[in-house]
Order: sequence, then structure tokens, then C-alpha cells
Amino acid sequence: MKPKLPIIVRESSDLYFFETVESAELGLEPIDVLNGEYEAYDAEGRLLNLEVREEEQSMLFGLSKGPVEVTRIFCREEEPSHQKKLYNLLWEFLEGWREPIPLSSEDTLESLIKKTFDIYGYTK
Repeated sequence: MKPKLPIIVRESSDLYFFETVESAELGLEPIDVLNGEYEAYDAEGRLLNLEVREEEQSMLFGLSKGPVEVTRIFCREEEPSHQKKLYNLLWEFLEGWREPIPLSSEDTLESLIKKTFDIYGYTK
């Protein structure tokens, strides 16, 4: 199963929004994954597995190949069971934002993702 985009990653008090799984894999440092510094979710509240693998990649402008540690992301669960956790993370993030963000008990996970994305955008 593929994660529903965007990929939302928490590192300490920071949140990152990645447009694709590939951009998240490139943006998350393998050493930080190994140290357990990230929590990752898809847009529906599925907890994601972050793994570090050693893969052969081109080096030195393609003149040679060698093993490189890379981050890979997979769905940990078929059915999203972490919606409430993601909802609370987004709510807390928006409450702490430097400018007031209107929040309501009527907000859904989808609306909180949109509000957070509107002020924060994709992580580059």
C-alpha cells in the first residue's frame, strides 16, 4: 500500500510536509532515522516505517558505484489508526504558531493538514 500524500514528519517540535515519498526519503537523514528522531505519517493518519538501507549508488559523477545508506519509507499499517495522534500534533503545532490560527472543534484531520500546509508549505 502506498502512503497518501503529503507525508508529514515530526522531528522534536518541527513538522515537515513532503510532496512525495521520494522527497521525504531524500530529506530525512539516515543517521537521524537510525537515532529515532522522526515520526512519520501519511495524510490519512497511517504510521509510516522509516528504514535505513544500504544500496549501491553512482558516485564520483557516475565513474564508480558504492554502498550508500538511504532512507526508505513504507506504510506500517493498512488501516490508518493514528489519526488522533496526527490530529493532536497538528493542533499543537498550529496553537504554537507565531501568528494566531483560527482553530475550531469542528476541524477535521484534513482541515488541520490544509491549515498547516497553507502556512508552512512543502519541505524542500
